[in-house]
Amino acid sequence: MGKYAILIVSALIFSMITYSHGLRNALFISNARTVDSYSQNQAHNIAQSAAMMAIRDLRGHSVGESFFHPDVGYDVEFPQGAGFQFQDWSDMYGSFRIVTTNQNDQLLRILSTGRFEDTEYTVDVGLGLNQLTDWHVEIFQSLHANENLNISNANGGNICGDVTFNGDYMHLGNNNTQEPKIDGDLQLANGYDDVTIAGRETHVGGDISQGSKLDFPMPEFPHDDYDAAKLSGIRISNMTYNGGSHTIDATQNLNYIDEMVISGNSTITIQTGGEGDVSKLFVGNMDIQASDIIIEGDGKLELYVESEFNIGGNAEFNKQGDVNSVKLFYRGNPEIDLVGEDIVDYGGEIQITGTTQFNGSLFAYNADLVLNGTAGITGDIMTGGSSVTIHGNPQLESEISRLIYAPLANVVTSGNPKIYGSVISNSFSGGGGFTLCYDGDFDTDGFDLEVLENYGIVYWN
Repeated sequence: MGKYAILIVSALIFSMITYSHGLRNALFISNARTVDSYSQNQAHNIAQSAAMMAIRDLRGHSVGESFFHPDVGYDVEFPQGAGFQFQDWSDMYGSFRIVTTNQNDQLLRILSTGRFEDTEYTVDVGLGLNQLTDWHVEIFQSLHANENLNISNANGGNICGDVTFNGDYMHLGNNNTQEPKIDGDLQLANGYDDVTIAGRETHVGGDISQGSKLDFPMPEFPHDDYDAAKLSGIRISNMTYNGGSHTIDATQNLNYIDEMVISGNSTITIQTGGEGDVSKLFVGNMDIQASDIIIEGDGKLELYVESEFNIGGNAEFNKQGDVNSVKLFYRGNPEIDLVGEDIVDYGGEIQITGTTQFNGSLFAYNADLVLNGTAGITGDIMTGGSSVTIHGNPQLESEISRLIYAPLANVVTSGNPKIYGSVISNSFSGGGGFTLCYDGDFDTDGFDLEVLENYGIVYWN
């Protein structure tokens, strides 16, 4: 029995030694795999973070101004230098390398490689260039000003709602008996310490806080629609109405009318068809004086005016109709250079005077807008112009909430205008006893437009 006992004990000891050795090997392999997995994840994180850093730099600069934006046919490498170099990223205890390629100004490809220890990981990101996407902006404030805000000259002016501001200087007015005030919150993109607020901060009824910098891009103007109408082959030299009642069937696609003059207390009925129909009327020059334009039908009218648009003499355009049934597009006065070619900068000015009423929405390419007297537009106003002037006593008021969208313009008020809706401006100078109140219920259909967007992510692999 002693001999067999020794053999059994020896076999058990050998088995335990073998098991222990195998367990150590398994643990070592498991730890090695854990380290490899951690290194892989870290390299992946570095690559993704570096790609986002490059995208933020591209989006923060104009096309061609960012270091990471190459010319067509060339690559940009970061870091620069001979060989396949990496840039240390001490915060993530690794390094990275970025290569960007411009593919015919349609796609910007970013190859971002992260390295941790001896492990590398590459992400491949495609960014769209000159890419049209649906235009949409979020409006929640009564007023937005990008660069300057001055209501020091207002005499009892009042802003009902929140104000957002991207600039670094504003003037709220001094301690007079009648003071401009902001009933809501004031959000500063640059932060309280980096913005000079002249006047009395007590004129802000709500909180003064730091918010994000807001961007309000101009959508693309439908130039192609004008050009297609001109080339259609169906063109009318002029249509003149001086008194009496007349009917225009816009559903017949008249295509392009060089000039339309309506005066002498004329009554013009424009037929737009049934529900769901959209009729387009293209006019070179349009002048409406002391006349009534009636929209008939359940369809909608899109009126495209190319060069000159004047409306006054107490004219009424769709006064009793649905505000959503009319959209006016105004391209402006084209300038001609010495060789007879059109210049892209159209310019022009729209004046709405007297007690003229336009019940619809307006989109001007880059025209300035002047509202005088008690004239008004009850739909949305959008312009790429540099100036919007509202003086006298325009009553920009209706049951439909409205919008003045002029992110490139200096919006100036004087007199006692009442604006119910929201104003988006580059700068705002509130004078007189203006009232600006945001309703919060935008019932207008708005414009179905697109915006030219760069650096939208097309794919991320």
